Amino acid sequence: ELLLLTSSDWAFLITTGQAREYAAQRFKTHLERFERLTASLQADAPDRSLADELFQLDNLFADIDYRDFV
Repeated sequence: ELLLLTSSDWAFLITTGQAREYAAQRFKTHLERFERLTASLQADAPDRSLADELFQLDNLFADIDYRDFV
């Protein structure tokens, strides 16, 4: 979700006016998802079912290794 949230495409689409509403909604959606995931981690209760559900929704980074970002 963080990678999807920080994609430069959303800002580009919003500033150029191309698909502005779509881009704004996608940004908001990824932000909300990221916040839900981080809240579960901060509560020391990782929500694995939520993570699995969100992974299936976009599934863009199936082969990514989170350790590359640590």
